[in-house]
Amino acid sequence: MKIIRLNEVPVEERGGYSIKRLFTEKLSKNPDNVGFYETTVPQGGVCGHHYHEQLDEIIMFLTKAQMRVEDKIHSFVQGDIVILKPGDKHEFIAKECELKLIAVKLPNIVEDKVKV
Repeated sequence: MKIIRLNEVPVEERGGYSIKRLFTEKLSKNPDNVGFYETTVPQGGVCGHHYHEQLDEIIMFLTKAQMRVEDKIHSFVQGDIVILKPGDKHEFIAKECELKLIAVKLPNIVEDKVKV
């Protein structure tokens, strides 16, 4: 797992616009396809503990959130990003408010989720 805090990534000025290089590393596999998902967990709810057997998953939080990875709970704010590798056990916790996130699955394997 890798955590990227949007407010900690340096800004690069590019002559009239700016960029932040959020993630420029190799994935576990070279994907044939990509899936983009929006996930919503109501306040007080949980998207249960699970992992993915084959896919890398990039999570971008659209709201405040908590996420358990293995046995550690992490807190996130809007814009934070998490990169999960196959086998990283995780769950999303909407403790304080409704949780919204975008999940990018590489490759997009619909039945790759294993509940723990």
